[in-house]
Amino acid sequence: MCVHRDTAAQRAVKVLKKSNMDEDERRMLFNEINILKELDHPNIVKMFEFFEDDKRYYIVQEICKGGELFEEILARGKFTEQNAAVLIKQVLSCINYCHLNNVIHRDLKPENILLEKNMDFDGIKIIDFGTATPFEKD
Repeated sequence: MCVHRDTAAQRAVKVLKKSNMDEDERRMLFNEINILKELDHPNIVKMFEFFEDDKRYYIVQEICKGGELFEEILARGKFTEQNAAVLIKQVLSCINYCHLNNVIHRDLKPENILLEKNMDFDGIKIIDFGTATPFEKD
């Protein structure tokens, strides 16, 4: 986590060692970066910056403090119809936005959905666009 000096905004910094990545992982990383640069939706994790040095890649993203949806499902065991409706509405809104922008996520699962804060379902972020792919409409 880092804090912007001027605004005090908190950001997450994902650091990836180049030496630990094979060519497929590198391709997926750049695919994700290129797709995230083009998308702007309240339920898609926002990427603010991407840079690299000789040894590492750095991705600066908005921070989500609520953890994975998967972990929350395991912790609760079940949740209400109201919570499910709030969650699914956001997921479908995100999917619709991606499809309108000619992008298919291709790896949508509870592990790739983060809760923004606490354990509330009213703010989710879809992550991991590494296997996403653009498509052309007929």
